[in-house]
Amino acid sequence: MDTGRCTLKYRRVSPRKARLIADLIRGKSVPEARAILTLSTKRVTVHFQKALGAALASYKQKAGEAVEEEVLFISRVQVEQGPTWKLVLPAGKPMRFGGYNLIKRRTSHITVEVSPREETE
Repeated sequence: MDTGRCTLKYRRVSPRKARLIADLIRGKSVPEARAILTLSTKRVTVHFQKALGAALASYKQKAGEAVEEEVLFISRVQVEQGPTWKLVLPAGKPMRFGGYNLIKRRTSHITVEVSPREETE
């Protein structure tokens, strides 16, 4: 069975926020997932749209023939935590004592897999 896969790495969004969208589209058909991503107001949906398009292109290239999107569904969506950027900024009040604040910028690795729906009889 062929699957189309796309992995976007080091995306500048926290994994917790990305998993909210991943849970929405997991197991859905491709047109339904595209509609959900289009109507969602979250910033991370841009990354999922890009990954879904690349996974579809990968599947079509492996299949070698024209495939309708209605028979495909999202078989796997995974969001893993990437490296965290740590920014050190000087603190406001105890500046003369060397105080600082640590700001963490989280990144994500987003994986989307597309495969045809199996007909079970």
